[in-house]
Amino acid sequence: VAGRYRNIFQNVDVQVIPHGVDILSMGTLDNKVAMPVASHDVLRMVYVGTIIPQKGLDVLLRAMALIADAPIKLKVIGGFYGESGYHREIEALVKADRRVELAGGLEAQQVFKVLRESALLCLPSVVPESFSLALHECAATGVPALVSDVGAPAQQVQSCHCGGVVAAGSPQAWA
Repeated sequence: VAGRYRNIFQNVDVQVIPHGVDILSMGTLDNKVAMPVASHDVLRMVYVGTIIPQKGLDVLLRAMALIADAPIKLKVIGGFYGESGYHREIEALVKADRRVELAGGLEAQQVFKVLRESALLCLPSVVPESFSLALHECAATGVPALVSDVGAPAQQVQSCHCGGVVAAGSPQAWA
């Protein structure tokens, strides 16, 4: 976003002030940061965000359906907004896969607890995002992220080497 403003308003000094992470909401963190361990060889993934078409949760759920035997679990944190047809689509995809749990909206401290128990954050956005608070909060817990190849989250993951980047909108690539 800053780059676009700089291109349009070349005589204006555009400064970016990074978002912070509410460390107090993270709860008690020991000096020993334990990386999440897969229990019974299950990869614990988490999606944090609103459940709207632009965020691409359907892409992630379709990818999971392509690898139905994979030992993974996905916890979805966030509320439904907007299109009721999309909500029904998501609910049907979740109902078809016992590995997925809809947790709804959670308080910040609960979100950080889930992040610390997870091995991977998944952000399958299908539109370019200008920022991802979920990505920054997850990075604060030491958990890597798998993100779509559009927008700021992809740039952040690539520049910090803190996860992977996958083709947006492609269940096959996400699988």
